[in-house]
Amino acid sequence: HETESRTTQEQLMVIARILEPRGDARCILGTSPQQMSRAAEGLERRGISVVPLAARAVLWPRSSHSLNWWRWLIPSSQARTVSRDVLYEAAAWPYYRSQGWLR
Repeated sequence: HETESRTTQEQLMVIARILEPRGDARCILGTSPQQMSRAAEGLERRGISVVPLAARAVLWPRSSHSLNWWRWLIPSSQARTVSRDVLYEAAAWPYYRSQGWLR
């Protein structure tokens, strides 16, 4: 668990710096479901194989109830948070690609 980074990109750099001297090229990546693919690709571009382990979040539950995505369209604090996360990821992908951090 690292505590010095402020962004996903900084976290990926720190993780790579931790693993490299140890000769580790594989790690378990625990992060939120909405950030998993971006974080995994960022590590894989650094030559680190990822075993994804999506963290359970109150707002992104792993249950049959979460399959009812349409409930996120009904105004609620959960719907607002999910919308914010979706918009964040929609902006993060092009930004990370423009920086050369992702394909």
